[in-house]
Amino acid sequence: MQDEALTRAMQCLTSEERQRYASFTRAERRCQYLIGRVLLRHAVSRVTGIHPKLVATVDRRGSGPGLTLPDGVLHPGISISHSRNWIACITGTGISLGLDIEVTDESRDVTALADAAFSGDEAAWIHGQEAHARVSAFYRFWTVKEALIKLWSNSEKRQPLPLLVDDNGGPHSSGAGWHSLTLAYRNLAIAVCSGMALPEVVLVDATSLLA
Repeated sequence: MQDEALTRAMQCLTSEERQRYASFTRAERRCQYLIGRVLLRHAVSRVTGIHPKLVATVDRRGSGPGLTLPDGVLHPGISISHSRNWIACITGTGISLGLDIEVTDESRDVTALADAAFSGDEAAWIHGQEAHARVSAFYRFWTVKEALIKLWSNSEKRQPLPLLVDDNGGPHSSGAGWHSLTLAYRNLAIAVCSGMALPEVVLVDATSLLA
């Protein structure tokens, strides 16, 4: 971030958020935290109609951030994720959400990673894909599982992660109490998990907020 943009972003933080920002030792992590809070303010403003300055976040131990909003404003579902120099958030009214983004890396041995991270059936599905499709298949499963963890944390649920393949060995995108959508944007794999089926997810590039 340029110095001018950094100064503007810092001005929107509460004193508690500034303390949290200062607690990070790595500059990259401070930047991720700051940009994430700016994005959340504007995303929440978009779905609630209130000014971004009226939105504040609170840290929750072992979970994603919570919101502090004016009295009478319904709290939307939120989730935030970052990968390398990308930061993203999602908001939605009347629903719990989980979001994960990952920068895709074509050089990684995704079959070995699948063997280590997934069940035998899930890894077998990835192994069975054409060579050019294995990377996207791996990131599909990885991001959905990460987004599910966040969804259940935001919903205060504690349960094992489901298998992402059905009885026939093919992938599926929903189960008891969860639904998922996977998207691609530039070099990112994106997964959104929710407690109910979402008709759509609108992608908004907010780069101009930090210019």
